[in-house]
Amino acid sequence: VAPAFAFPLGGPKSPVAVFVQGGIGFNVTPVVIHTQADPQTLTGSKLLVQYGGGFRFRPALAEDQKVRLSFRIEFTRFARGYMNDTFIGGSMGLSF
Repeated sequence: VAPAFAFPLGGPKSPVAVFVQGGIGFNVTPVVIHTQADPQTLTGSKLLVQYGGGFRFRPALAEDQKVRLSFRIEFTRFARGYMNDTFIGGSMGLSF
């Protein structure tokens, strides 16, 4: 569960916003270890903390502004136990 909050740049109707997110979750990691004997399956679980932020762009495609192109660039960190992962990515789609 990681809710995000957007803060529009230049007013509430602006197509550009900065967003931040944070949340917690549960991570399950299955591993198979191959030795000279049969493969051994291990599974571990940890509490997961997620946080990050980025930019969201929503330019209107029509004059009534009901259909918009939506894309974002984000930086997200996942912390679980002693392991930390970083995700830098983007997404694109339509919003109605």
